[in-house]
Amino acid sequence: MITATEYLAAEEKYFSLSDKQIEKLAKESAEEQPAIFVYIAANYENLEDEDNKEFFLQLVYSTWLAYKHKYRFKRKLSIEEIEKQDEADEKLLNEFSVNEEAMVEEAVKRLTNHPQSQLIGHLYTLIGDFFRLDQYPDNLNEMTEGYDPESGIISGVINSFVSLLEKARNPLS
Repeated sequence: MITATEYLAAEEKYFSLSDKQIEKLAKESAEEQPAIFVYIAANYENLEDEDNKEFFLQLVYSTWLAYKHKYRFKRKLSIEEIEKQDEADEKLLNEFSVNEEAMVEEAVKRLTNHPQSQLIGHLYTLIGDFFRLDQYPDNLNEMTEGYDPESGIISGVINSFVSLLEKARNPLS
């Protein structure tokens, strides 16, 4: 399991890379897991805010570096596998959109049952801190005004990204 400490070491390594080294990292990761990084690139393009894009890349490449430091990937995933997972996740989210309690229960279940629960928990904390999701408004109108919908995109994609990396390193799971 990747710990928060291991993630932070990978993040520190990411921050120390020059633009040219980041470009090389992006190219090498796309060559090693092309379908996964097509998925990442497509979701990157869905983000509009430049700060959110930068944060998204920080999470992706720091996670990638943490995985590369600790594990070997046993196979490349296909676009079809990624699309199938993405469709299943979207269907589940649509089912939960009318039942907030069930969505919270599912989120807790996914977090606690995930093979990388420490990493997922740490990443969710980073996302919450970045988007200031722990600041509760005085009323519902303030909550919807300050909510950045890109936080949901980023948290969903990062969760899927970690799950995809798990599939690539553990083909039987």
